[in-house]
This record gives sequence, C-alpha cells and structure tokens, in this order.
Amino acid sequence: MEYENGQPKNIPDDQRSKFKTRNGRIVLDGGGVTPDIKSQAPELSDLTKALTEKNVIFHYVTRYVMGKDSISSPETFEFTEFADFEKFCSDKKFTYQTKVEKSLEEVLVNAGLTGQKELIQNDITSLKQKISKEKEKAWTTYKEEIIREIEKEIVSRYYLQSGKVRYALNVDPEIKEAIQVLHDTKRYQQILTKK
Repeated sequence: MEYENGQPKNIPDDQRSKFKTRNGRIVLDGGGVTPDIKSQAPELSDLTKALTEKNVIFHYVTRYVMGKDSISSPETFEFTEFADFEKFCSDKKFTYQTKVEKSLEEVLVNAGLTGQKELIQNDITSLKQKISKEKEKAWTTYKEEIIREIEKEIVSRYYLQSGKVRYALNVDPEIKEAIQVLHDTKRYQQILTKK
C-alpha cells in the first residue's frame, strides 16, 4: 500500500503483484477483495434523507411504539400505516429542500451578485413550481423506500441491532443477489472458475 499526504494512494493494476488461487484466478496484491458481482447501493431520495436527518421517522416511531408491547418477527413485520405517517409529517409541518432547490438558491445568490437576478427570476420561479409538484409526487414515488426506513426503525426498537440485521436479510438487494447466486449452481461455479 502506498500513501500520499497520509492517505492511501491508488496503485494501477499493472503495478500490483499478481498471485493465483488454486483454481487459477488472478488476485492482485494490496487491493483488498474485489467483488465478483458489483452492485450499486441504492441512494436514498432527498425526501427519505430529510425524513431521517430531521428525525421525523425517529419521532414517529417513538409515538408508534407507545402502548405496543410487541410486533411480529423482524422477518415478517410489515408497516401498514403510511397514511398515518403522512398525517404525522403534515401535522409537524415537515418540509425539505431537494438538491436542485439548493442549487437554484445558489444560482439566485450568484445572479444577484452579478446583477442578473431579474434576468432569470421568472425562469427560477417556473422551475420552483415544477419542483414543488414533483415533491408532492415524491410521497408516492418513494413510499416503499420510506416504509423500509420506518420498518427498520420499528424493528430496532423491539429487537435491537440483531433485529435490524434480521430485517435487512430480507430486504437488502446485495444479500438477495448473493442468495440468488448461491442457489444458481452454474453461475456460482462460473464465478469460482473465472481466470
């Protein structure tokens, strides 16, 4: 491993030492384990991030669990009160800004500094109206994503960290992919015998 300014430095593959496994697969030195199947972890929507960062889900779940002694197991638990959650958010006057809205604000500030604010004001207002409509749709678009976050929080209140892990085993896309590979003998063998 090489370092530059105290940080690990990327070493090109052609400069790494090469080793072979028993099956003849080439493994490169100093790079850790490179996954055979690369998957992109899904990024949470701006709405879901805001619900988490502003602790809206946390506070809702706190209210939700009061008076409930138990829930079903982490593997089978399903949250079915999304309308109640939306009402909770409305009652709390929850708002959030998307990345695009933040960028538009920055554009307006910069336009003001250069004397061009009036030139683009109508366009910015039109864009903000379109974004507002999209934000209303976001509750439907990202409903399942939000429900997963709520379920994860509820499960953790009853089953702690082990419950979160047990819950994740059923919903995590990377784990689902790994299980599919393990059940597909042909694909599994192809991965093991790659050279």
